[in-house]
Amino acid sequence: MLQRSSRLRSERDIKLVRSRGSVRSNALFRLHYLRRSVAQPSRAAVVVSQKVSKQAVVRNRVRRVAREVIRDWFAQKERAMDIVLAIAPAAKNVTSKLQRESLKELLSKVE
Repeated sequence: MLQRSSRLRSERDIKLVRSRGSVRSNALFRLHYLRRSVAQPSRAAVVVSQKVSKQAVVRNRVRRVAREVIRDWFAQKERAMDIVLAIAPAAKNVTSKLQRESLKELLSKVE
């Protein structure tokens, strides 16, 4: 789980990242990111709609995998940024391992 200080919580902040930030995507994820000043911590929000699955258990499993990868990635990054990760419905049909690999590949394109 991401620390409270590492979470984007307000709808205003999420809209700001989506409107002003850059976008990278692949078949499973759509990543919006916005660079911040170094003095501030990196923050993230993971968005999983009911289009992914009607079952909360499935949505939460995908969300947990994504948060784990993002937390590890934040630990390696020196530059602070805000991230909004939207998960595509195709993510429910692949294994957690493939989700991790796909997200790591997508995050590696963000520099």
